[in-house]
Amino acid sequence: MRLPKLSRTIIVWLVDLAFILVAIPIIPYFATSANFANILVRLLIIYLVALAQSFAIVVGGADLSVGSNMSLATAIGSYLLIIDPLMGFLVILASGAILGAFNGFGAVKVGLHPFIVTLCTFLIAQGLALTLRPRPGGRVPEMLFNSLYSTYYGIPVLSIILLILVLLAMTFLIERTRLGRSLLAVGGNEKAASDFGINVVLVKFLAYIIAGILAAIAGFFLGVRIGCGHPYVGEPFLLYSFGAAVAGGTFLTGGATSPIGTLGGALLFALIDNILWLSKLSTYHSLIVQGIALVIVVGISEAMLRR
Repeated sequence: MRLPKLSRTIIVWLVDLAFILVAIPIIPYFATSANFANILVRLLIIYLVALAQSFAIVVGGADLSVGSNMSLATAIGSYLLIIDPLMGFLVILASGAILGAFNGFGAVKVGLHPFIVTLCTFLIAQGLALTLRPRPGGRVPEMLFNSLYSTYYGIPVLSIILLILVLLAMTFLIERTRLGRSLLAVGGNEKAASDFGINVVLVKFLAYIIAGILAAIAGFFLGVRIGCGHPYVGEPFLLYSFGAAVAGGTFLTGGATSPIGTLGGALLFALIDNILWLSKLSTYHSLIVQGIALVIVVGISEAMLRR
């Protein structure tokens, strides 16, 4: 029923700073405006899907379908965005909301374990993505890509604005609204929240819907980034969603989360991917470094909490 202590949030941002300070002098092109734009766009995508996972975790659940939700969003967008960007975006939002509602209904109303119901949703969304796009294809308007990567005097303005807006909106929702306080209360102590008059079923159901919508928005930006639909492109983001959320201070037991901390966790994964890509190392090395970094952040913060 409280936001987590600042220790893990501070630690993850310090680790981010360390990666940046090490990368600037030894990796060519890291400190260029073009690479800065690449990092920020990837950060935006990881941040959105990590927030999606945070909403499921904070009420004591989890969402294994976020990656396939994103893949489905790219598949839908590869057909509709070229026809009408607004209509395509709204359909993507609707698909995410439907997947989230399915998760919420199964986990809250039917009483299935969140891992089981979201695994089923993962399979459904993956099957739909493959049905729409058996292989990578389609097209996304170049205008959207250019807007996302647009710079002003070398600064990727739109990406920065989007990140700030998402951070402010999520912080306001969690810390300043009745729904946000209810989410924390339900995750912290479901029985006490119910005794206090909170509609636990509704709050948990809404948490999964919000998670589905945020994952779909992440998929929209991912589709814009790659310029097409891809049935498997969302797979790695399931790991990112859990890793960034946990590194940033979301408790796996529920009841606590930190939007600013989750942003730091998302930046950690975005930096690792970018640094290893610039270093021309394989994705296998990226997974190793990500795992080590996550253990360091969580391990240090847990040690500090026990002091």
